[in-house]
Amino acid sequence: MRKNKLFLLLPGLCLFLLMAGCSYGMSSSNYWKGAAKEVSWVNAHYKHNLMLPQAADSGDKNIEAFHRDGYRRFRIGIVISGDYWEFFENFKGLVEGFSEIDWANKLSVPTTFSHCDELVSWVNSKKYSDFIEIVPEYFVNLQWGDNEAEFQRKYFGSVPPQLDAIIAYGGMAAKAFYNKQSYPVPVLSDAITDCVEAGVTKTIDDSGKDFFTNKIDPDIYKQQLRLFHDIVGFKKLGIIYGNDEYGLLYGAVSAIESVAAERSFQIVRNTDVKEFMDDDTPELYLNALRKIVEQVDAVYIGASTAVTEYNIMPQIVAILNEAKVPSFSLEGTVRVKDGILFSLSTMSGMKRSGIWMANKLARIFAGESPRAQSQRFESLASLAVNLDTARKIGYKVPMDLLVNSDEIYIDTHGTLAGTDVEGAAVVRQSLLPCKRADGKKFRIAVVESGEYWEFTEHLKGIVKGLTTNGWIKLACDVSEAETVSGIYQIFSQG
Repeated sequence: MRKNKLFLLLPGLCLFLLMAGCSYGMSSSNYWKGAAKEVSWVNAHYKHNLMLPQAADSGDKNIEAFHRDGYRRFRIGIVISGDYWEFFENFKGLVEGFSEIDWANKLSVPTTFSHCDELVSWVNSKKYSDFIEIVPEYFVNLQWGDNEAEFQRKYFGSVPPQLDAIIAYGGMAAKAFYNKQSYPVPVLSDAITDCVEAGVTKTIDDSGKDFFTNKIDPDIYKQQLRLFHDIVGFKKLGIIYGNDEYGLLYGAVSAIESVAAERSFQIVRNTDVKEFMDDDTPELYLNALRKIVEQVDAVYIGASTAVTEYNIMPQIVAILNEAKVPSFSLEGTVRVKDGILFSLSTMSGMKRSGIWMANKLARIFAGESPRAQSQRFESLASLAVNLDTARKIGYKVPMDLLVNSDEIYIDTHGTLAGTDVEGAAVVRQSLLPCKRADGKKFRIAVVESGEYWEFTEHLKGIVKGLTTNGWIKLACDVSEAETVSGIYQIFSQG
């Protein structure tokens, strides 16, 4: 159990911030009541329960780090289906996740990195861990099928790979292993839209292969659709996808159809697009979007090949804005930064996922069967919203929605107005900077239950919200701070 910390910040608003570790998972049915319930919980418990134990995000007790055979490091191979932002963010989350469960040293991954090979090389240039190794020679980028020869040579040659676990990012990489009846190394899949539809698991709870396990958030896309419908109340939803196996998968079509039946809204489809890279793939998608915005009152942007593999987001956003149609992205934060109106926030979710995956690997290293591991990873519902897009389409974002949003962007360049509930509350106030009536600075006290990454991220959001509204000016950016105390040190430097 860790001691509480109390210190004073002196920027601009009179606030008392109690980071008591009381996370409340918000589904679409309780989303709007989440903040109120959390405040009620704090009011009822903070006087007595500030020394709360810190639960592991995986839902299980962390396994204390140990060596393979008493002195060797566990060796991990990374295989990605191709270059894709989600693979990198999940891999980065895993690197940070091992640090959070004390299997590795804490490292600040450079914000300029965006590719998995960069991260593999960088981790191996640092003193990352005495217990695990991300093995460079077993990193393979399948390049969406163009690098099959290297993959086959390293992972399916006459000599089994000298590894203790393999992480397969994306359906192509995962399926290459899953199609084998057996394999000598445990394989964990990640970042797959629908593992059942992709054919890499028997059921949501059973992979069907002793050497294989997945990370599955079974209702994530239904959750997105329900939340979008709760907010906008659309009657006709437009979707674009290629009418083949990949289009149905990348577009989360089965989830959309399920929620449409549940909520009684109409689906307007356009399938005149390609789910493979070709000269006309981008233009076919844009033409389909131009047609569909004329027929609907909302659009759900899936992970179609044209969206993920080509730089056409500016054109997509321009078409949606001109038609003044609200939009929601399957992919998360990255598309809200680009100008899509809404999505679920993925900022903190990747680290939660990384902690979950790191704990899962630790249990496998300890001798547990991959197949026996839970495959369910349930995301916490938190919203990302782009206020610049809302302004351009004439959509007035409800204030309670802003307060419950984790990420609020004010342009299409990724500029954050606040990264959590507290930061959003600062944006809501929109007060001009001022001092107290006696001319002195406002004083802010911060109490945290213990060192925990989520507390740090929340405080960063508050600081960024205050900075955006002109209440504070800092010589250094707080983004790289790893602890609440680290943020305080930045304040101490002026």
